[in-house]
Amino acid sequence: MKSMISSTKIYNSIEMPPSLAKNMRCTSCGWLLGSSLVIATTVGVLCGIMNGFWTGLGLSLALTSVWTVMNLEAVKESLGINPLKITSWIIFVLLTILFYVIFTETFQFPSVGSLILATITAGFGWWSYYTLEPAKT
Repeated sequence: MKSMISSTKIYNSIEMPPSLAKNMRCTSCGWLLGSSLVIATTVGVLCGIMNGFWTGLGLSLALTSVWTVMNLEAVKESLGINPLKITSWIIFVLLTILFYVIFTETFQFPSVGSLILATITAGFGWWSYYTLEPAKT
């Protein structure tokens, strides 16, 4: 019985195992995201469905961003984020924007078609680079 008591941790006057106490911030964010869903539903019923949608989206993105900042090291480790991958994604986004401008201004393609074609073109170049020359980790 003593080993059971010594392996628990008190978090806000509730005894829990260490694994649960370690992930408590995630559990707290789960409650906050659930609360944002209730708030968004209430706004949707009282002020219109689109207002409820945008309220829910804004609250969810804000809370997810806060949780990500609180657990930045765990997020970096689990996603395998390193400076090379960040640079790679920035270059992908910049090439997509460049191709979009070229397709809309030079070739005068429609905006949606230009965006799709720019994403496919930049994605093909990005995929080819990583297939032929794998990035060093």
